[in-house]
Formats: sequence, C-alpha cells, structure tokens
Amino acid sequence: MSSSIFDRLKVKKSKFLQTYESGNKLKYEAHKVRGIKGSYYGNTTLSPYYKLAWKLFSKIIQGRNFKSQVSLQNSLKMAAIDIRAEEYIASALLTSLLVGAISVLILLIMLILRVNIILNIFILILIPLSSWITYLVYIYYPQSVAGSRKKKIDANLGGAMSFIASMASADVPVYVIFKELAKRPEYGEIRKEALRITRNTELFGMDILTALGEAARYSPSTRWQEFLQGVITTSTTGGRLKPYFISKAEEYQNELRIALRRNAENVGLFAETYVTVGVAFPLFLIIILAIMGVISGSAGSSTIVLLSVFVFLVIPVIMGVFIWIMASVSKEVAI
Repeated sequence: MSSSIFDRLKVKKSKFLQTYESGNKLKYEAHKVRGIKGSYYGNTTLSPYYKLAWKLFSKIIQGRNFKSQVSLQNSLKMAAIDIRAEEYIASALLTSLLVGAISVLILLIMLILRVNIILNIFILILIPLSSWITYLVYIYYPQSVAGSRKKKIDANLGGAMSFIASMASADVPVYVIFKELAKRPEYGEIRKEALRITRNTELFGMDILTALGEAARYSPSTRWQEFLQGVITTSTTGGRLKPYFISKAEEYQNELRIALRRNAENVGLFAETYVTVGVAFPLFLIIILAIMGVISGSAGSSTIVLLSVFVFLVIPVIMGVFIWIMASVSKEVAI
C-alpha cells in the first residue's frame, strides 16, 4: 500500500496493519479507518448508540461464542451493514434492555393509577417477552435486509451486464470496469457490490480475483455470485473475458425481457380483475340495494345504512387492496 492511501485513511500504517490483520479480533480503534470518499463502504465509524452499547457489553460479549454469531456476521455482510457481529449483538442487548425498562415504567405508572390488576399481570408477563422479541427482531433484521438487497440486485442485473459488456468490448481491464460500475448510482445495489470490490482492491490491496471472490462470498444474490465466480473461473483457466461478458449480457437481457413480459401479463390480469371486482360488482350491488330499498319501503333506513357502509368503507378497502397489489406486481421485475 502506498503512503498516499494511508494519508487518506488518516491512520498510521503499523496501526492499520495491526487492526486489519487481526481479522475477527479487530479492536475498537479499527472503526476509525475511513475508506474512499463518498463510498458506501467508506466510513465504518461507529454511531454513538453502537459505541455506548459496545462500552456497556463488550466485556460480556468478548470471549463468548454465541450460537449464531458466524451466521449473523455473514448476514451483516450480505445486508451491507458494516459492523462486526459482536457490536451488533451489543446493540441488540441494549435495545432489548431499553424496551424492558419502558415496559417496567408503564407497569409502575399503571400501579400508581391503580389500573385493573389483571392488566398489570399481563404487562408483567409482557416485560420479558417484549425484550426477547426485540432481541430476536434485531438479530433477524439483517437477513430481511439481505433478502431485499437480493431482489434489487437481480432486478438490475440486465442493465449492469450491458454496461459491463460495453466496457469489456472496449478492452477495459476488469478492475476498471468494476471501478466505473461503482460510480453508477442508477444500478442501485449492484453499485454497492462494485464499491465493495473497489474498496478491497484499492484500499486493502487485494488482487482483483481475490476481491471478486470475497464479493461473491458475501453477496445475497446467487445470480451475481454465479457471475463473479464465472469471471474468476474464466480468468484462472486462461479464457477470454470479453466473450463471457457479452454472452452473460445477452443471457440476462433475454431473461429480463421474459420477466417484463410476464410482469405485463400479471398487470393486465389484475387490471381485468379490478374492473370486474372493483368497478362492475360495486355498481351492480349499489343498484340492487337501491331497488330493494324502493320496493321494500319500510326497510329504507337500513338500506341507506348498508349503502353508506358499502360506499364509504367496502369500496375504499377494495380499491386500496388493488392499488397495493398493482404497485407490488408492477415493481416485481426481478429475474
């Protein structure tokens, strides 16, 4: 690594190497390391909340092997949450204690106000349950984020592959291709994956194949993993990357067209269903109810109430459900 890089990092070389080479045993000072300016992965400084949690629980967590610590660390990397599993567990413990403390405070207030004793017993049981649920939600949150990132990466694969193929057609080196891809915000989560590769090559001194392997290992998208592994395999076996990039771009473009066609068919199907259920059915039902009210005569008030409920409650709910379904289907273009 050149001295200019360490100047940008604002950290001494010996200290950087000591913290970087220690792997999972990185000290707290390792989070002062800063990366490329403007990079998503560039600033790993802990927030004040995480600092407080680590100060409170570091002695408890250090030296202990939690059952899901390894899988949690992988989920954090897949979710692009740049923090160690130990510090994330510390923040989960702090949040759980805060939720429990709030529950105790509510219980004390209810005791002072002499609220129903059955409700107090319920809250007393709820205190440890709420803390445990908070901890579980905190722990499984990275998996949810990783799943969301997977969909976004797959949705942008077609466009990103076209960009990579066009760069490869101009005989641009692989590391430059991913560096340029990291500057393109229109590719969303794929840009973040390219930023990870760029950070590892330019900041941590990895060769491009090692950086690609690291990115493939911690990417939530299996399709992106397959693409990166294909780049590594083609390079190590002496193959040409340009035909590989072009063939992958054509493959993903074809699959994207199929996905878009399937999505358009789904949107058309739901549109027809909406016309039937959301437009024609309410009109016919309103007309039928109105005619029944006129014919019955004596049941006019109940008919008006039924019509009011249907017009002001049922129809808006039907429209809201269809709007949500249409929005979800129209955005679902992931391969």
